[in-house]
Amino acid sequence: MKRWRYATDITKDELLDYDGDVTVSIALSQYRPGSGDAGVHASQLRVDTTQIHPYMNIVAPLAWTAIASLAPDKAGKISLEQLGFRTPQATHGTSKILLTQGTGKIAVNISRAASTSIFVKALNVIITGAKMLVPMVSLPAISVPALSAFTQTLSYWEDRTKFLMSGNLTTAVTTQQSIGDPDRDARYIGLVSGEYLMLPLKHTDELAKDLPNLDMVQGYLVPKDADPNLPLATRAQYAAPGVTYASMKVSVQPLPAWPPQGSAPKR
Repeated sequence: MKRWRYATDITKDELLDYDGDVTVSIALSQYRPGSGDAGVHASQLRVDTTQIHPYMNIVAPLAWTAIASLAPDKAGKISLEQLGFRTPQATHGTSKILLTQGTGKIAVNISRAASTSIFVKALNVIITGAKMLVPMVSLPAISVPALSAFTQTLSYWEDRTKFLMSGNLTTAVTTQQSIGDPDRDARYIGLVSGEYLMLPLKHTDELAKDLPNLDMVQGYLVPKDADPNLPLATRAQYAAPGVTYASMKVSVQPLPAWPPQGSAPKR
């Protein structure tokens, strides 16, 4: 496993060397509540991704949102193995998020909501009616103002929500060229293909002490010296037990120019 570091420490030479738009796939792997959050009976995980620049200077910036209703089992484990940004046509894997000019914004939030909340009830109805295999609702690409309106409405419904992990939209760069974007915020994270771990700021020091002795296996943190014959979920219980975290896999690919170079329009 490569050395873990903050996404803000990803260097320019690690980013994709490509002067154009890119596609990003985000697949949520696992959510493991720490011992202090293990008693949470109903939670919501939400990932937002937005464009900054319009596509081909025509289509206004778009946003993608994925929301999961999480219900820990008796062991306090929740598998998000199959979750991601899906389309009705994509029953497996993830659909693509288009980041124009190689840059965009991303936010991850995990909140606790009462099992009687309107949104949790709505999710349960949707999941049952659609016979979904995973507790996930993915909104299609919408405009950034529409996403803002949706967020305000959801906040009104869930005004008693307690956040376990709260993140604001943060600029993400995927290419070496996008670092020079004059519209980029001064603070940004790097997105490269690989695994990412998200956790509350209050848990970073605790995890930092244990991280050198941990490996990532199928989205779970597990002790390096753990018995490999034990079930993965059991091994994960002993890794940084007080830390709440979620893991996800990211894939960044260049979007080929269209029409291809050298081709000419026909009539």
